[in-house]
Amino acid sequence: MKTTFACVGALALAVAYGGVAVPAPVPPLPKETPQTELAKLAGKWKIVSRVQAGEEAVAGKDRLPEAILVFGKEGGFRWGNSTSDSGKIVRMDPTKNPKEIDYEFGGPVGEGTRKGVIQKGLYKFDGNKFIDCCSKPGGERPTEFKSTPENGYEIMTAQRVQEKD
Repeated sequence: MKTTFACVGALALAVAYGGVAVPAPVPPLPKETPQTELAKLAGKWKIVSRVQAGEEAVAGKDRLPEAILVFGKEGGFRWGNSTSDSGKIVRMDPTKNPKEIDYEFGGPVGEGTRKGVIQKGLYKFDGNKFIDCCSKPGGERPTEFKSTPENGYEIMTAQRVQEKD
């Protein structure tokens, strides 16, 4: 009789506390939207490397001059200490794999003008780095992060500049 009572008691305790052992539901990860991606991108970025048509240039080692790219909260971007935007991000799609980005240039860049021309690309964040792979302006979107002499794509790697307090 004592054994039966002990077993029933143990079973009652197990049932009573069994629900405590079940882990709480894990909340879903925040959904990536163009707005959340723009917020991650906003700020200053130092260009640390560029691969153009398969040829890499690393800042401080090769012919790549030091360059700072500044992204605004609304997607506008400018180079260095310029006060006017060079262009803007007109589309970001973080639901694609790889993620897609489209830039539109707003004025003269290098020789001639590319005003209104769309440059299609891919992008990703890797810790405090932003990496994009873009076609030539007006070209087809890359399908992977790969730059060769044949495709002429450019892969740019930028590292976030930490603001001083």
